[in-house]
Amino acid sequence: MTSRYDAFRHICQSLGVSGDRVMPIFTVYFDESGTHGGSPAVVVGGYIGIVKKWKEFGEIWNTHILKREGIKILHRVDLENFEGEFTGWKRDRQVRVIRRAHKIIKKYTEIGAGISQAVVPADFEEVIPDVAKRAFGGPYGWAANCCTIHVSKWADDHGYREPIHWVFEAGAKGRHQVDRMFDLLVNPPPGARPSPIVQQKFRVASWTFSPKESACQLQAADFYAYESYKEIDNRTIVGGVRKRDIRKSALALFRRSQDHRFYSEKEHLRRWVNDSGDIIKGFEDRERMLRDAGREDLIPN
Repeated sequence: MTSRYDAFRHICQSLGVSGDRVMPIFTVYFDESGTHGGSPAVVVGGYIGIVKKWKEFGEIWNTHILKREGIKILHRVDLENFEGEFTGWKRDRQVRVIRRAHKIIKKYTEIGAGISQAVVPADFEEVIPDVAKRAFGGPYGWAANCCTIHVSKWADDHGYREPIHWVFEAGAKGRHQVDRMFDLLVNPPPGARPSPIVQQKFRVASWTFSPKESACQLQAADFYAYESYKEIDNRTIVGGVRKRDIRKSALALFRRSQDHRFYSEKEHLRRWVNDSGDIIKGFEDRERMLRDAGREDLIPN
């Protein structure tokens, strides 16, 4: 019998990280059916955790969820809708597995937090200047950038000063935008020096993409991103009234004092543009430096 390949352990070994080093585990959730008047929302979400607890999580998740239930991936939207591996499941089994998953997730992210950032792509396209759209890659990249800010604040508040290694889901829609965003933070254009302010603020040591099947920690991120999206959808105002109350499963997963969900409505995006003149100018300067260096190929369309 072959053992299950553990991509998370492989990532940790290749990066040389262990113990109490912080490692955010994030993914993207996107629902084509939409939220606000049919406009879909993007959520980038997941958990901040420490390496040794993530490793313990993997062992428990594989044993008490995947092997026990005979499944490969606990994909939250499929479980919700009884699709894929969950076709034919009964409601009581679904609820039992969700409760068990919540218990494991919260136990092994006690030293950490849940973080998510949401934005409606249509609002992003309308409000954000073109140069910033190119820099972030799109709404996914912008939301991922916001998450780096939220994680950095969490690290500052908890006295964590070490560089941070990120893990994202491979194959998630918008991966190239997330990759572009991190590249923008870490790699200056030709002829420019790395910004110590950016390095100190975001402390991005590396970013890695891995499948949920071989890095089951991403399945925890999937739970948080999914419930964050559903809460945004449910709080949509229809005819002056909130669409639905917060889901029971969200109440059971979210920790009021520990987890944080952020949603940038159109007015928040306008405020960001008004307050971010220096950042936007930096994006313009970067593109000019790339053109001067003959590297227009590094400027996204």
